[in-house]
Amino acid sequence: MAKPNALREKYRDLLDELDNKPIIGNHTVGDLTITANQVSWIVTQGKADKQYLVGKGRCRSGEKMRTDIRTAVNKWVSKQQN
Repeated sequence: MAKPNALREKYRDLLDELDNKPIIGNHTVGDLTITANQVSWIVTQGKADKQYLVGKGRCRSGEKMRTDIRTAVNKWVSKQQN
């Protein structure tokens, strides 16, 4: 398993890359899938036949959605380190 800081840095870098792309659509960030539309977003882990919810929320603005997604991913990373 990766060191805690390495895992955190990996996902931070992947989310930084996502900041340079349109947020609307489906994105794969490491082991996670992010799906966002104009109304809501959801972050899941796993394959299509068996997905686990990491986080979800409503869209208030593009900036708020990115912040909320980053928070959900960071919480998931913290749980993976335990």
